[in-house]
Amino acid sequence: MAHYSLTPRVKLLAERLLSQNSTISTERAAILETLGGDVAGMPQLVKNAKLFNELVKQLPGYIGPDELIIGSQSSTPRAAVFHSENELRSPSAFTAFGQTSPDYLAVITKGCSPSKPKWKTAPEASAAPSAVLDWTKSTNAAP
Repeated sequence: MAHYSLTPRVKLLAERLLSQNSTISTERAAILETLGGDVAGMPQLVKNAKLFNELVKQLPGYIGPDELIIGSQSSTPRAAVFHSENELRSPSAFTAFGQTSPDYLAVITKGCSPSKPKWKTAPEASAAPSAVLDWTKSTNAAP
């Protein structure tokens, strides 16, 4: 593997980050808790959009000096976000539109096998032309 070194800007950013103490930010949880009743009963995607909109409007943004990527989950650098009770009980943020993202730790440690879809035979395909490929029978088991 090639040897990589930090650029002066990245080295400065790393030193600046590591010189600061970690904190816990409750701003995000407080904003979301105030909206709890207003979004009750809405479809989950609409609820998520409204909550995100409120966060963008109310949460003060943090833009660090020398940063190319701006923004943070809190208004201070190196702050851990405190999640509300509702967020802790809700499904993962990585589950959307019925799709669940993979367990990345398992993928990194065990690897993954490629999906092998099973093609339907011609009579089956003509019976259901919109479902020529049956993805439900694909195998995604790790080796």
